[in-house]
Amino acid sequence: MDELILNILEDLKKEDFEKFTLYLNGTVLEGCRPIPRGRLEDQSRPGVVTLMKGYYGDKRVNITQEILKKIRRDDLIGRLEPKIDLNVVLVGHFPFFQELIN
Repeated sequence: MDELILNILEDLKKEDFEKFTLYLNGTVLEGCRPIPRGRLEDQSRPGVVTLMKGYYGDKRVNITQEILKKIRRDDLIGRLEPKIDLNVVLVGHFPFFQELIN
């Protein structure tokens, strides 16, 4: 998951990345404490991912989604949503589909 978040942060322009880190300094999700501004200053994108992992754990994906909405980068949110491989689902539940795929 860290790699996905890092790829998204790398796609942000400097201005959007600065906005992203600004939101990390506030309350994005209920129950998640803000990352202190001093910890965020001059952080690289990988550094921000590391901080997010330490502060938010499994909630870092939700935090990323919420901030992307706030900075109007909805185009990047889809990358964080799980992808379903229909071939695996169909063959796993209906073995006769294997013959159709082959």
